[in-house]
Amino acid sequence: MGESFSMLRCPNCGEAIEIRISKSSRPSASIEEVRDVLQEWIDRVEITESEDSIVVTPNSYLGKGLWYEINEALKTFDADWVSAGKESRWVINH
Repeated sequence: MGESFSMLRCPNCGEAIEIRISKSSRPSASIEEVRDVLQEWIDRVEITESEDSIVVTPNSYLGKGLWYEINEALKTFDADWVSAGKESRWVINH
């Protein structure tokens, strides 16, 4: 997974301090887990799986409020929103 770091200086003693931030890897999501999390909106989205990802596609325009609710639910899986007009979708990489 990705890792970044920064160097800072202590304002009191001037010593260099290295700060590392790394994203922990989580086990791959299963399509069943995604369906369970989205059960409340299951009739509003299509959920498909390929070899390398799970894709959640809205069946129609969701509106800001509903989109936000689903987006929050999918944060568990580190889902990425792909904005592509009528082909917009969330992608969860395995």
